[in-house]
Amino acid sequence: MLGAVGTWSGLVGQNVVGGLQALRAWVASVNAGGGLAGHKVRLEVGDDGADPARHRALVQEFVQQRRVVAFVYNAAVFSGQASVSYLEEHRIPVVGGAGTDPWYTTSAMFFTQVIAGTVAIEATTASYGRSAKAAGISRLGLVTCSDGVQVCQDTQRDVPKYAAKYGLNLVYTGQASLAAPDFTANCLAARDAHAQILYLALDANSYTRFSRACVNVGYTPKYGIAQPVMLEDIAKDPNLQGSPGVSYTAPFFFKGNPAIAEFQGVMGRYAPGIALTGSASLGWSSAKLLEAAARKLSGTPTSADILEGLWSLAGNDLGGLTAPLRFKRNAPNVPSVCYWQVIVASKQFQTPDGGQRHCEGGT
Repeated sequence: MLGAVGTWSGLVGQNVVGGLQALRAWVASVNAGGGLAGHKVRLEVGDDGADPARHRALVQEFVQQRRVVAFVYNAAVFSGQASVSYLEEHRIPVVGGAGTDPWYTTSAMFFTQVIAGTVAIEATTASYGRSAKAAGISRLGLVTCSDGVQVCQDTQRDVPKYAAKYGLNLVYTGQASLAAPDFTANCLAARDAHAQILYLALDANSYTRFSRACVNVGYTPKYGIAQPVMLEDIAKDPNLQGSPGVSYTAPFFFKGNPAIAEFQGVMGRYAPGIALTGSASLGWSSAKLLEAAARKLSGTPTSADILEGLWSLAGNDLGGLTAPLRFKRNAPNVPSVCYWQVIVASKQFQTPDGGQRHCEGGT
């Protein structure tokens, strides 16, 4: 029995619900093939509505009443912190995430398949720096959400040092609410600072509104686009063409990767009509990490079985879907600074370098 408790609806849900759809497709596919190590997979899903108290209540209910032995892709950047202590106390693993939740690198019960926390901020900055260098630009602007979200606060704190490390000149920093109807003030300030590329720690809808506001004042920078906001509407937005992106997994659209080809095939069969997105790949890769960890389940699967499976992985990159994964026993795990580059062109996401994985430090 598996669980997925996240923020699947509302303003935040648009950025992560694709991962839940991919997770459900994976369950259908695995069960069609006989289950995990002969065990049929059941998935319990809970929407916390971005409410920390509801998130913890759902997690406790799933463990105590529904006998969930592991959670997969708990994408809950506003609310997930509330359940960390409970999961640690009861030693329930959370396998895979959306790359935005900082506790995936500070808790021994959270196992990220991708960059997360400050590592995600560094990798994102590194990727934008690589793209900026290729384009002959270097002046960076930063806008983070002002809604009390830890990842936004961490981004505001950490980007200045990483910008310097990766050859970017940070010339503007600002904040804005995810619910802001207009971003003209930010656009004017970034324009006056001559920022050439903008790092936005905002949701997908905000990207569209932000770029529209900037065009209205005659400002047309490039926008860094992270995997969680890689949605169809973003790719088709005329104001975002030519913008660089960073993918935490192998790019979801890249057919030259066998692991992505499997993802696309399963989605086509078990989730027809569902758009392939960056978040769908994050949910899928979470499921594939769980699958890799569940190869030696006992007759009655337990949380301990999943933990032992995770700790036994030794550089497994899930068939090229992720960077090599290693998890220390009973200790927090900090992933390598690895990423894939993306560019928006011809109203679609493309890879500028044949789907090459980049790892700072050579991992």
